[in-house]
Amino acid sequence: MRTILAFYDTDREYGGPEEGGWWYDTGTFVRVIGLYFDEAEAIRAQQRANRLLERLQRHRTPVSSVTYTGGRHRALASPACRRRGSPRSGPPIRDALPSPKSRSKGTVMHRVHHFRTSQLAYNACFDDPHVREGDILVVASERVVGIASADPIAVTTRHGELKPFPALTREELHAELAHDADQISHAVKEALRFQFDVAAHFLGFAGATHTLFASETVVGLTFDDLLVTSDAIDHRITALQQRLEAIEPGSSMALFSQHAIVRLRAAREKLASYALKRA
Repeated sequence: MRTILAFYDTDREYGGPEEGGWWYDTGTFVRVIGLYFDEAEAIRAQQRANRLLERLQRHRTPVSSVTYTGGRHRALASPACRRRGSPRSGPPIRDALPSPKSRSKGTVMHRVHHFRTSQLAYNACFDDPHVREGDILVVASERVVGIASADPIAVTTRHGELKPFPALTREELHAELAHDADQISHAVKEALRFQFDVAAHFLGFAGATHTLFASETVVGLTFDDLLVTSDAIDHRITALQQRLEAIEPGSSMALFSQHAIVRLRAAREKLASYALKRA
């Protein structure tokens, strides 16, 4: 069974007046972190993500407080289900290319389909007979490039309605995906041709003939990277606070330490935002 891991903005809602009044936890979907084919692996990733969130959010108001106004998040793993979305409105825009992987003088040609939205691209994988397994899907308006299948995936960092794929090694991607290296390579090259950001674990399929520029790469931090960085920031803040207690108030060293603490706290908030957007 496929499992989706996602971030939720947590809150509490009033349940009723019974026994003096009771409340229950709620969550508003924020974004998908990844798609997992092993439920145990998804649970482990959920636990790592929540450990990270606990560290990054421990200075924020708890959900149980009456002064809580939002800002706390949790990761939750749940079974994946196919979502078809709204009916298509209008035909997709397509490149006129030869039949899929038609061979001529040793050259492999791929079909590339362009769509106005990723929802249309997703729907076309099921509704449009012209879109076949392994075809390339391009949504320029959303900077998304993916590969058509029964569960279409995105090779770009932005995925829209296509499925983001978890970071795996090249060998693991070959084992998990129904697509061959040539199809993945072509999708990656198509994304780079439009200068879209490609997910780091798919960059290895770019091919030796393509020179990667700084604008075409994205640096991604793992949960462990974020945990270590968060601990380092907290350790430095504690050290500076202890130094403040030992030096003369109003001195240049005290002002420097206070300014450093403010900047470190701001960095910790940025790290929390990064975790929710890119982890």
